[in-house]
Amino acid sequence: MDPYYEKPIDAFQFIDNYFPKGLSAAGSDHEHHYGDFNAVANDLSGEGTYYVPLCKIVNSMLRSAGLGEYVLAYTGDTPENGIEDPLKPDLSLYRAEYHDAFMTTPISGPSPDDRVLGELAQKGYKARTVWARMVSTVEIKAKDGDSPFHDFGKFQDTLQPTRGFEGARARSQMVSYATEIQTRQHREFVLTAFIWKRYIRFMKWDRTHTQVTHPINYVENPELFLRFFYYLALSDKKRWGHQPSVTLAQKEDIARLHSLLGYLNGEGRNGPGADYERMYLDDMIGNQRFYPIHKVLCSDVKTPETTRSYLIGKPISVSRSPVGRATKGFVALDIDNNMLVFMKDYWCTDAESIRPELEIYKTLNGMNIPHLSTALAGSGAASASRQVAKHEEQFVGATSSKGGLQRRFHHRLVFDRLGRPLETYKTQEELLTCLYHAYLAHYHAWSRAKILHRNISTNNILIDIRTGEGFLNDWSMSKYEHELDKGATQPWRSGTWEYMSAALLKFPMKPNELSDDLESFLHVATVMGLRFHLHDMSVTINDGTLISIDKQKMKEDNRLATHMKMTYYHHGDRLEGKHSIGGKFKFQEFLAGKPDVIFDRPKDPLPTFITSLYQLFSSRYQALDVDEYEKRYGYTSRSNRASKVGDENKGTRKTVSLFTTGLEPSPGPVLSVAASPQQGVSHLKDLTHRDLSAVWRTLGEERIWPDASEKTADQLQGLQLNSIERRTSSRHFAID
Repeated sequence: MDPYYEKPIDAFQFIDNYFPKGLSAAGSDHEHHYGDFNAVANDLSGEGTYYVPLCKIVNSMLRSAGLGEYVLAYTGDTPENGIEDPLKPDLSLYRAEYHDAFMTTPISGPSPDDRVLGELAQKGYKARTVWARMVSTVEIKAKDGDSPFHDFGKFQDTLQPTRGFEGARARSQMVSYATEIQTRQHREFVLTAFIWKRYIRFMKWDRTHTQVTHPINYVENPELFLRFFYYLALSDKKRWGHQPSVTLAQKEDIARLHSLLGYLNGEGRNGPGADYERMYLDDMIGNQRFYPIHKVLCSDVKTPETTRSYLIGKPISVSRSPVGRATKGFVALDIDNNMLVFMKDYWCTDAESIRPELEIYKTLNGMNIPHLSTALAGSGAASASRQVAKHEEQFVGATSSKGGLQRRFHHRLVFDRLGRPLETYKTQEELLTCLYHAYLAHYHAWSRAKILHRNISTNNILIDIRTGEGFLNDWSMSKYEHELDKGATQPWRSGTWEYMSAALLKFPMKPNELSDDLESFLHVATVMGLRFHLHDMSVTINDGTLISIDKQKMKEDNRLATHMKMTYYHHGDRLEGKHSIGGKFKFQEFLAGKPDVIFDRPKDPLPTFITSLYQLFSSRYQALDVDEYEKRYGYTSRSNRASKVGDENKGTRKTVSLFTTGLEPSPGPVLSVAASPQQGVSHLKDLTHRDLSAVWRTLGEERIWPDASEKTADQLQGLQLNSIERRTSSRHFAID
């Protein structure tokens, strides 16, 4: 998801809005004392000439201001994961105490923290990129066309992207860096900067939007340039922007992880789910360099005044986006009970019609709905994160339910069940059993609690690692029955696109209903069949005794990939920046009454299940009044355009006799253009000119003929036609 850029604001306002109140600027005054910015500017040519002078100036200021425990380093040449890693910001601000992580060579001896700056200076301030320890980043560009925004050095009411590859690359870099910090750390927001030649813009990234400042010429006015880094260091000392309920784990906490792993490797090695628990613990312990272990505090569900403690490390699932829900999933150690549990962390839309997921689970767990996780702990509905988001309304604007800025609050939940992906099933029986378990959860939630899930997908149907049962996960998009007709809180579809019903995709304004969720179960089963069972698009090897997938040829044969893209992933352009349209091929399959795939073993349980469901839905889709649905739930851009380009009735009313001349007399009553010329004719072989003549005659009747203003520009201009069309045109040209 692209960031939502707010209207640029003044840099002084930015600092006042996004840093703690009451910070003194005394440490960053006398700016020219720390370096001659004019001399620096005169020496700048290529991007690489910026790094050392700017690091020297900022570090001198920090040291003079009593903030020597922070250092600005050049990280643009040393990515975290080796030379192939593209993520390497030019400058990074670190705490010196983490020198073991970011220094390219170790520092030993007494008081190593005090020697970090000296060692850095000797190495040209060169350090390693370490996302888990980074306070902030600065990206630098020095050439025309390299800036992320057009006229980067000028004041603008709106940000216009710089055209071309380098401009797109610059935007991609700054978005990727902010996203990576938020992915690796437990932040509420991130502050960064972007330099282009003599100009700097400050940026604030959170899960609702990106705020960018107007440019500052830091050579002529270095005060705000230095104050930005000074305030970053002062604020970080207060853990400003970090989630207050998360802290780095202590050695004794990490020892608990090793102790549990030892138990699972010994006495508990044959316990339920032990293989997966060992794998999860190995992953947590073995990735501490990139994902340090943290302790998280959450309120107990049954006794909210009781605080529970959990240890987390590398997430097992993560959504990489600068804005939006930003969901992370962790296997966590419940310290109080010495057992592994699941923790979900995301940013929930803050709207009256959206309930925190924990509230849904309390309702469902209270009714003993089967095949669900039990919520153990959670936080977020009344947290400081939510209060900060509401406080910011005064300068980021109001939330729109139809587009634009979406307010969010941080939400965290802890569950008892640990699941493995549905795709890890071993047999059709296991797959269908787990699907049935999830179906039972869905059935009871709807019939007893009147709650509709609204996001049935392969990711949300999991297999319990301890019991082998299926369970239905992620109720964050669910709604009560009486809420389904209230309209959307955001302009795009909620749910996982490839598993949505054909009707939801084809008619973007249609509200969710029970049939949509039920259809999603069919799409889950079909996708599993296409992925893991033989069919007419499978690319196989037959050695005489065994048929298996030819992985090498599979990369060259694009039949299955094309089918998946067109049927499950295809969607039209977002109309007027809002609604996407899709589901065309799903819709056609339902009209045909069968999927566009032939399984090698059609009588097996899975293909039989899929075929039966297609037949069940087919008659419903065939009976659907498409015109009525289009009126009620179709995209309204046509009516919106009418107010801009003119009324349908605008034009000249007249008859055009041409269409009634030159034809043999009408054999009977003239039909409307929309009607079939001869209702009794049903075969192509019986079609004659007489049938078409009746249609032509209707055009000769008095009607409104639009004027030239109705014609648009060529909407195919610039579009690349497919290879068949290109070959046909070339051959025709050669013959001429």
